[in-house]
Amino acid sequence: MDARMNEILDKLLQWLEAAEGFAVEQTPIVLQEILAWKMAENIIYVVIALIWLSAYAWHVHRCTEMSSDDWEDATPRNIRFVTLLIIGGVGGLIWFLELCFRLPNIVQIYFAPRVFLIEYVSRLLKSE
Repeated sequence: MDARMNEILDKLLQWLEAAEGFAVEQTPIVLQEILAWKMAENIIYVVIALIWLSAYAWHVHRCTEMSSDDWEDATPRNIRFVTLLIIGGVGGLIWFLELCFRLPNIVQIYFAPRVFLIEYVSRLLKSE
C-alpha cells in the first residue's frame, strides 16, 4: 500500500513540475495575447464611437440645411428628423464618453504595455 501511495505521489509531483514548466513557458505568450485582445477591444469601441458620431454630425448637417419653412410643418419627415436628433444626441454623448475612456487605454497599451498589465491585474484583484 505504501509503495503504491509513493508511486502515485511521485507521478503527481512529476505532473506538477511539468505543469509549472508549461505555465512558465506560456506566460509571455498569454500576456501578449491579453495585450492584443485589449487593444483590439478598445479599437473596436473607438471605431463604433467614431462611426456613430460621424453619422450624427452628418444628420445634424442635413437638419441645418433645411430652411425654417420646412420646420413649421409637423410632417413625418420633420418628426423623424427631430427624433433622430434626440436619439443621436443621447447616443452621441454616450459614445463620446466611451471614446474618452478607450483612447487612453489604446495609447497606454501601445506605449507602456507593462504599466497597462499591472493596472489591469490590479483592477481585476480589486473587483474580487
